Amino acid sequence: MLSLSSIVQVRVNVASASASSTAFSTGVLLVKSTESAVPDAEKLRLFTSAADMLSAGFTASDPAYLAAKAYFSASPAPDRLYVALYPSGDSVSDAFSWLMDQTRDFYGICLVGLTQSQIGSFLADYVALADACVLFLAATGSVSSAIAADGLLTLTRATDSSRILTVYGADDYAAPP
Repeated sequence: MLSLSSIVQVRVNVASASASSTAFSTGVLLVKSTESAVPDAEKLRLFTSAADMLSAGFTASDPAYLAAKAYFSASPAPDRLYVALYPSGDSVSDAFSWLMDQTRDFYGICLVGLTQSQIGSFLADYVALADACVLFLAATGSVSSAIAADGLLTLTRATDSSRILTVYGADDYAAPP
C-alpha cells in the first residue's frame, strides 16, 4: 500500500467537547448551602426564570435567588440557569469538580455564599483546572479593600487568567447570608 503522507497530513487532537450553542445562554450559580447535606435531587437544578426558583422553595431574600434575579434581568435575558448546591462542609474546589462531571453545558459560573478568603483559596484550583467556562466574581465594599494585597481584584489579577471576570459594584448578590 502506498503512503499518503506526501498528499495529506493527519493529526489527531483529543480534547474535551466544546460547549453546545445553548451553553452560551446558560449560566451556573455554584451555591454553598447552609446545610451539611444536600439531597441529590437538589444538587443541580435547571431554571428558566427567577420566579421558578421561588416555586422550588428558595426565598426572596436568599442570595441565590437575588443573584438569579439579577442574572435574568439582563437584556437580552438568558434562557437558562443551573443552580448547583453543595454541602457546607465541602470545598468549593470539590463542588466545582463535581459540577464539571455533571455538565459542561454552560458558559459561565458565579460563586454564591462564599467569603472573599474562600474565593481566594479557590482561584488557584480554578486556574489549574483549565476548563473553558468563565468565572464571574463580584467585588464589593470599599475600593481600598478590593485593591488591597488580599483584595478580590488583586487576587484575581494575580491569577493572570483570561477566564475570570471580576466586576466591582455596590450590590453583592453573591455574598454569604
